[in-house]
Amino acid sequence: MENVLTPNWVFSSDAINFIESLIQEQAPGSHLVIDVDHGGTPQANLSLRFELSKNIHDSFDFINLTESTRCYSANETINYLKDLKINLKKELLHTELEITAPHLFGNKQQLSLLDEVTIFFNQEILPFLKQHKGHASFQEITQDGYLVLKFEGGCQGCSMAKVTLKQGIEQRIKERFPNIAGIIDNTDHSQGHQPYA
Repeated sequence: MENVLTPNWVFSSDAINFIESLIQEQAPGSHLVIDVDHGGTPQANLSLRFELSKNIHDSFDFINLTESTRCYSANETINYLKDLKINLKKELLHTELEITAPHLFGNKQQLSLLDEVTIFFNQEILPFLKQHKGHASFQEITQDGYLVLKFEGGCQGCSMAKVTLKQGIEQRIKERFPNIAGIIDNTDHSQGHQPYA
């Protein structure tokens, strides 16, 4: 069963119940806020937080999740949230909200291959690097089809960076983008200040 809250926003009833349970752990009068950073670009990021309504800016629009709970978002980011869907993903030991926002990155027809790889990397791989205080970004695609990558943070100077690149990042990228020949590490690992391992 799905509850349609706006002409193009859909929250599953399970997702609403889960959000309600999280809100009960917050300060009284808290509501859900959807933030969008760098909307319409390959670096676009969507995040959820809880905030007291008195602290939410007047320029934010809202919809009602329930009689007592609202979902807010800044009106200048609404276009990136068109056709938003939020469901509940249940696994054996973990439950989380599953968010689909097809317009978050703008017009996909105008994206280059590097843009598409960056979006995939930021969504599917980068969160795991961030768990170890690491970061990485792609700088270019060479004429012969190699991605040029630069590690930062906990990944710069990490003794496992080469393994992470070859057995993790490169493998996932080549599975998703068969035209990519491989990944070149363009990181000066000798300059890493706080490597993870």
